[in-house]
Amino acid sequence: SKDDDDSSFVVGEWPQFRGPNRDNISREPGLLSQWPEGGPELAWKQSGLGQGYSSVAVAKGKVYTMGNRNDEEYLIALD
Repeated sequence: SKDDDDSSFVVGEWPQFRGPNRDNISREPGLLSQWPEGGPELAWKQSGLGQGYSSVAVAKGKVYTMGNRNDEEYLIALD
C-alpha cells in the first residue's frame, strides 16, 4: 500500500503528522538507540509562535506548525 512505501522518504524531513509514513518511526541514520542520562542536548528552540497543541512538519528546509495568537489561528513556516 502507499502507506508502507518509503520511496518518498527524504533524510531530515518529517513532512506530516507522525512522520513520513505516519508511524512515528524515523528512518534517519545515526540516531541514538538510547538517550544519555538527562536526555539529548537541545538543538534549537523557538518561542512566540502562539498557543496551541500543534505538531510540526519539516520539509524542504522549513519547519511548519500552527499557533493561536489574539484569538486567531496562524500557519507558521520557519527557515
